[in-house]
Amino acid sequence: MSQENVEIVRRLFEGAGTNADREGLVVDALNEDSVSTVLAALHPAVEFHEDARFPEAGIYRGVDACREYLRRFVESFDEFVWQAEDIIDLDEDRVLVPLCVITRGKGSGAAVEIAAGWIFTMRDGLVLKVEAFLDRADALEAAGLSD
Repeated sequence: MSQENVEIVRRLFEGAGTNADREGLVVDALNEDSVSTVLAALHPAVEFHEDARFPEAGIYRGVDACREYLRRFVESFDEFVWQAEDIIDLDEDRVLVPLCVITRGKGSGAAVEIAAGWIFTMRDGLVLKVEAFLDRADALEAAGLSD
């Protein structure tokens, strides 16, 4: 188990946090400084595995591919934040982040909050892999923590 990886991910969310209106560990995906902080924490060989239910589902390899995916994805939103609710040590190199995804559509103003979860695999103090789950129960199951 690695408490060190938990602290690395906590510092990532704290360092990228820019939204003073919410308590906790919040990353604003529409804020350039916030996104730059997240991208700086990615291993050069990073893989982002987007949930298969998303229209943009797939595996994005490398920092540049992750940057471009995020840029395209958030274009349709006036608000898009990830708020970590906890950071859970899973094993030597993985942590689970149950989070709330909070969005507001551009033009429509439709607000959505989703209880999601991400599993981070760490290497050399950087994020090597992110497995994104739209449904928190799926993330818990993948982490071996479901009932």
